[in-house]
Amino acid sequence: MKSQTFLFHHNLLKKSPNQVAFLWLGEENSIRKKFLKNDKSEKKIKLALRFILYYIIIK
Repeated sequence: MKSQTFLFHHNLLKKSPNQVAFLWLGEENSIRKKFLKNDKSEKKIKLALRFILYYIIIK
């Protein structure tokens, strides 16, 4: 699981903030669905949103 999370973050860092936002908000095959999969716990959703926001600010 840790390696999947690392790859997820590593792949995001190669993209522009606009691409990340589009992938997060975008189509059915979006990052959001891949990241959350079957685990839709509030804590995981907040963590994912926080990561996206930090990523966009840093880039």
